[in-house]
Amino acid sequence: MHGWSVSWRDWEGVVAALLEIERLSVRYKGVVAVSDVSLAVNEGEATVILGANGAGKTSLLRGISGFWRTEIGTVSGGCVRFDGRDITRLSPGRVARLGVAIVPETRKVFASATVRDNLLSVPRLVPRPRYQQLHDTVLELFPILRERLTQQAGYLSGGERQMLGIARGLLLNPRLLLIDEATLGLAPVAIDAVFGRLETIIAELHTTVLLVEQNVGAAMRIARQVHVMETGKLTFSGTKEEMLRSGAAEAAYLGARAH
Repeated sequence: MHGWSVSWRDWEGVVAALLEIERLSVRYKGVVAVSDVSLAVNEGEATVILGANGAGKTSLLRGISGFWRTEIGTVSGGCVRFDGRDITRLSPGRVARLGVAIVPETRKVFASATVRDNLLSVPRLVPRPRYQQLHDTVLELFPILRERLTQQAGYLSGGERQMLGIARGLLLNPRLLLIDEATLGLAPVAIDAVFGRLETIIAELHTTVLLVEQNVGAAMRIARQVHVMETGKLTFSGTKEEMLRSGAAEAAYLGARAH
């Protein structure tokens, strides 16, 4: 996809840590969901966090994005820095305005509203001309959504809903896109379509992606750095080649099944 009128940001080919997490701990309903996790997400790359259901992946994303600062869930220790700025105690709205968007696992869309209205419901964090550019760009990236603009979102397939969720995240003009379980409940053909778009988002829009995922095969399609989580802790960190050689992901999944 070439010739777009909009570029997400200037790209200089310099890899640096855009997100730094230092000894982060998150508690949910009094239980430790994330324990002493440290990792870095390099700018312009896809970093993947693998783990079985209940490993703490979603809690980690919510701790980063600010959605765990409630009466039932909270960051209980550690630090999150985005582009060098401490965002640990910021609200979700302030985190989004700094350039961090989250695509939740539940693919929260307004089922009774049209695809167009779902897109228009995204808060406008940039001037109106820029917002219109972003709107045009996501429809070029996801042509199926352009075809479905007048259709109720509740009638979309699982893959189309996932694309709508990602499109809504991109309308926030993020430098960092957090994606929770992109493959959950999707057929193989839908997974292939979604990850094809993620490859474009990384390579051509130059958006940094942090993906939490259970599907190892799909995640390896975009991963540069990989972390494996088990019961709230990181059990492996390295490149995807190192992870595949180590068997760390398989060990984590087998361990989860044994409990």
